[in-house]
Amino acid sequence: MTAARQLRLVDDKAPRHGTTRDPVRQAFEHWCFMFEKPVYTKLDSERRAVITKAVDDYGLPLVMLAIEGQAARDLRAKDLPIAKAMREVSWFLKTAKHTEDAIAEGEALRSRLQAADASEAQPEPAEPQDAAAQAADLARLRDLARRARMGQLS
Repeated sequence: MTAARQLRLVDDKAPRHGTTRDPVRQAFEHWCFMFEKPVYTKLDSERRAVITKAVDDYGLPLVMLAIEGQAARDLRAKDLPIAKAMREVSWFLKTAKHTEDAIAEGEALRSRLQAADASEAQPEPAEPQDAAAQAADLARLRDLARRARMGQLS
């Protein structure tokens, strides 16, 4: 008689947002934030593999920039299923062309944010920003991306 294998329940909860040092999870959390994904969104094996390859190929800062760029891309002219697929991290980081296009969009988004900051004449901080200021800047970036995505920027 062979012994039956017993499965063990693994309680592998994600770390609190913004506390991980894993670059793949950092990119995933940034994607969730920029696209306002619900809390039940999972870093599954497909997403992990695509993000890992993108981080290996481009480095974390450029992957974050690609996520921001894709978040700002106005896809309203696309059919809904296509637009929805194009917002999936495993789609736009899957190929070099899509990733590089998204990086270019991210650079344009950051330039818009810098231009908006310059027009508001905000002085440069003398010291590194604290966590609250960084979170506020990131929220402003997400809001700008949302407005661009909805075609509300000229």
